[in-house]
Amino acid sequence: MAFQPKAHNDMFPRFKDEVSKEISGVGEDATAVMHNFGKKVEGGTTTLSKAHTAVTAGAKKYAQGTYGYVRANPWKAAGIAAIASVVIGFLLSRR
Repeated sequence: MAFQPKAHNDMFPRFKDEVSKEISGVGEDATAVMHNFGKKVEGGTTTLSKAHTAVTAGAKKYAQGTYGYVRANPWKAAGIAAIASVVIGFLLSRR
């Protein structure tokens, strides 16, 4: 005859129930976390879209201003580009 303590046989169903409750609680927590994460991603996407629109509008404004300046003063624009190229070349050669 093998010795089987009765206390261990009674503990297993309770332990099984407790583990089942904990596992289901983790699943509910994970669902809530994923829901909150989804809301934050949607909010971030909206914010990023608004920022993209603002940056694009600003870039277009400055590009139009630059285009107008270059059309009005082509030699000044060429001189500024030449000077900028020399400075950038000098800085890169010092590396």
